[in-house]
Amino acid sequence: MWLVSAELPLPEDAQAWLDDLVEPATWIAAGFPQPVTYEGSRAVMRPFRDMVAAALQITRPSADGGFFPAENAVLHRNLLAAYGPATVAAADTG
Repeated sequence: MWLVSAELPLPEDAQAWLDDLVEPATWIAAGFPQPVTYEGSRAVMRPFRDMVAAALQITRPSADGGFFPAENAVLHRNLLAAYGPATVAAADTG
């Protein structure tokens, strides 16, 4: 078994990629609304389709095509690639 030693440096491009990673700290920062709402003491899960639709709305471009914050461009593109209309429809019926 091969283990990666913490003492071995990463290739420059790999280290640059890691340094540029942004890890969202909240559901909203990741482009999603909370997956659970509460009705009194009862937790209610949002339907998958609603979660994806809300994430696409949260990260959508403005009227001039720009994104705010700029990171939303990547989130929106990735959401469309991963959860396009066909995927959402299949997940919703399945």
